[in-house]
Amino acid sequence: MTVKPDIKPELLNVRQLARLLCMSESSVRRMVETRQIPYYKIGSMIRFKRKEILEFLETFHVDMAD
Repeated sequence: MTVKPDIKPELLNVRQLARLLCMSESSVRRMVETRQIPYYKIGSMIRFKRKEILEFLETFHVDMAD
């Protein structure tokens, strides 16, 4: 038996992003509708680039020093 490496997809769907962010799918969809989060629309599918989402999250970082 071979062990498959843990492969993290570059493009995430709404469900995968909701799990990653620990939020509901409806919250993710609301963020898309209000253009609060970077996304791609491929036909009727909404996709998110993992790298762009991680960069987007960095903008919310609160520095606890001081």
